[in-house]
Amino acid sequence: MSALSDPVSHRMEQLAPPNPQYGEIVLEGVGGQSRVKFSGSPAMPAIVIIIASPGTQVQVVEPRYNSLPAEVVAYSENHRILPEVLRAFELAKQHFPTAEKVSVRFAREADTGSEWVEVKVKIEAEVTEFLDKYDQCMREWEKSIPAEALDFLCLTYHLI
Repeated sequence: MSALSDPVSHRMEQLAPPNPQYGEIVLEGVGGQSRVKFSGSPAMPAIVIIIASPGTQVQVVEPRYNSLPAEVVAYSENHRILPEVLRAFELAKQHFPTAEKVSVRFAREADTGSEWVEVKVKIEAEVTEFLDKYDQCMREWEKSIPAEALDFLCLTYHLI
């Protein structure tokens, strides 16, 4: 928890953009000015909205999409699938907890121009064990991610 240094009114009048030099967001409201540290970067600024009573302690949580490449975020926002991309990424990490790496990247087929978001799992596992987990993960994707969003997603793997 991080306490705001000044009181913040219920109604915020302005949310200034992050200052990349100082790594903070300046909140200006009726009750004065408060500063909140953020962990975004100039390329991927964090957006924080705080509604609090004066003297309230506020926990600032880093948006999960800060862990995604900027190109993935831009593509996902353009196609309105960012929550689904995050869900697919989280499900891959859940279904492959022993993976050496689970990554997300933007992909484009040079010949056709087709584009998608690739969730890639790099893992050391026996083929049959891996394929069972892969099938479970895909079933979970199909249950929890709308079909329209699945058209923009691809789960790939690298067995080592």
